[in-house]
Amino acid sequence: MKSFLNFLLIALMQLVLINGHAIEMEKRWESQEINEGNLRFTIYYKSLTATVNGFSNSNNNISNLVIPSKVNGPYNVTAIGLYAFQNIKNLRSVTIPSTVSNIKAHAFEGCTRLNSVYLQYPYGGRMVGYHAFPQSSSVSLYFTDFAGRYSSSVANFNNSFKTDAEKTKYYKEVLRNYKNHYFDADAAINTKKPYIKYENGKASVDNFYEQLAHALYSDPVFSGRNDMNMFMIDFRTTTRMDHTYWALHQWRMDLSYLKYLYKDITIQDAGFAYAGLQFTTSTSEPRSIMSFWNIKYNNGKKDVTITPTPIYPKDCMRNFSNEGTGTNCIHRYEFDYHKWYTVVYRSWNEIVDHQQTTFVAQWIKDASKEQVWTLVTVYDTHVPYSHMLGTAFFQENYSTIHSDAVRTFNIKGMYYRYGSSKFNSLNTAKLSVDRYAHTKGRFDYGVSDDKTYFYGSAGGSIYNQADYEEQRAGQRTYTIKQDSEPKTDALSVASAYYKVGSDNYATVYVKLNPYSSPFYRIDVYYESGSTSGHEFITDPTFESYKITQVKATNIKIRVIVYDIFDHKTEINLKKN
Repeated sequence: MKSFLNFLLIALMQLVLINGHAIEMEKRWESQEINEGNLRFTIYYKSLTATVNGFSNSNNNISNLVIPSKVNGPYNVTAIGLYAFQNIKNLRSVTIPSTVSNIKAHAFEGCTRLNSVYLQYPYGGRMVGYHAFPQSSSVSLYFTDFAGRYSSSVANFNNSFKTDAEKTKYYKEVLRNYKNHYFDADAAINTKKPYIKYENGKASVDNFYEQLAHALYSDPVFSGRNDMNMFMIDFRTTTRMDHTYWALHQWRMDLSYLKYLYKDITIQDAGFAYAGLQFTTSTSEPRSIMSFWNIKYNNGKKDVTITPTPIYPKDCMRNFSNEGTGTNCIHRYEFDYHKWYTVVYRSWNEIVDHQQTTFVAQWIKDASKEQVWTLVTVYDTHVPYSHMLGTAFFQENYSTIHSDAVRTFNIKGMYYRYGSSKFNSLNTAKLSVDRYAHTKGRFDYGVSDDKTYFYGSAGGSIYNQADYEEQRAGQRTYTIKQDSEPKTDALSVASAYYKVGSDNYATVYVKLNPYSSPFYRIDVYYESGSTSGHEFITDPTFESYKITQVKATNIKIRVIVYDIFDHKTEINLKKN
């Protein structure tokens, strides 16, 4: 019996050794390292693919590298390996075939003399990894047409393609080639990406922009006119990602009065504005933003430029000249992800230095703060007797830094009104995505399962971006459930009184409770003996008002306080 057990044990051990050897052999024969020509490859038997791993001879002097599309017979070269050609100092040009779908991290990093990379069209898409190329403006990436051709100049382009159809075909194929590349945010910083642009029968040399995550848009559907002096929206993001704008309100100022004033007016640039929130260079820098583009017109005699200016907070104005000219006010405002914020915009007419103008202000409600509502920005548009026209929302990634990350938005509670009329609900919106050659990655938009808010997300790598975009709708219209009018906070006054100074003038003080809706306007009525008067003060920053028209002897003061929703309360003031 003992001998039999020993026999079984020996047999079992031999079986384990045989199986282990077989598994090791199977692993070994899944792939194999080979040299072919001057290059080293790993070939994969099951997939019939190969990865090029570098030169087979470290002392090679090849300056113009052409990576083959096949190796060792049937094996398609589909990848350039990690660190494959790193620090090859004499390498000057590289041609990458259409079969390569992955250029891995650091593949050509440190190739200080590399200046030309020819990228043939990747039919299944191509990923370009972190620091795959030198981060230098001396490197040019050239995107070919489907036949592998590249035109470096307008003269070469016109000589190579004679008809409009041929030129258009080449141009569209080059655009699609670039679109089908997904560059890691740090894959090819500062490299040039020149191409021949052909539009309206004219050819010119242009340069592809660095890739950014897709921008997403929401355009509410108006049932009538889009005139408004108040707009409100609820917003949150579910991701905390830097280099992201959320424009919660985008509009133009009404120019009807200027057109009435100048019969021969020609509007050269109607300008527009947007305001919202952003994470800038890091998520530890949350900020609010309001931007106005200059308004330009000719009044029949001369050209006029109106430059809106921020008046609150003080000293926050900055001029910009990219994508037009104008000013903006960007300053710190603490907001976080996964929290809903209510944002209100209101415009009103004002007189400054005896001139009619229109102000626009932005307030944000954060229910978790001690002071629930915050006045964020006030702008003087310098446009007389005006108001806001229309609204739109967009989410935008404005820098290549972290352009691979996912950005999201949720919006609801969109309402507007004009004058003192009731609010109108904007519960239907057209959601859309950009279609630029330089935008990349996944995107999604729609409404929540319970149909109470719109959502959108952009970011995340994807192969074959051109097909991905074509298979998804560029825009769709959705409707959410929301009340016909918004639920607005109540006006609550904490204290209201007046003090008499040594000069015998009365100063009015009004303070709201922390949970109150925000202050907008105060009407001050005063009476002293036979003298009476009033002042109407629209000032969201109001703290006090000194009555200098009459002395404070036996003065009686009554105020009417208004919030931004035009709720009001009347108070007979007592002396403090």
